[in-house]
Amino acid sequence: MRNSLKRHFRPLAQNARFISQGFQDPAPNWVKWRVLKKFFIPDGVCVETGTYLGKTTNFLGRNYKKVYSLEPYFPLSVT
Repeated sequence: MRNSLKRHFRPLAQNARFISQGFQDPAPNWVKWRVLKKFFIPDGVCVETGTYLGKTTNFLGRNYKKVYSLEPYFPLSVT
C-alpha cells in the first residue's frame, strides 16, 4: 500500500517542483513526452539513446511503429 501511494504522489511532487522552479530542467516525463508527440512524425521510426529505465522507450513503443533503443553505458544495457 505504501509503495502504491508513493508511486501515485511522486509525479505530483515532481510537477509541483517543476512549476515552482520556473519550468526549468529536468522536466517531468509527461512534458518530454508531449514535446516528442508534437514534433515526431506519426507512424515514424524513433531512435532513442540513453534508455536507462525504459520509460520513454515504452511511451515511444505505444505511439510509433518502430523504436530503436541504444544504451551506450554497458552496465545499464545488460538486463
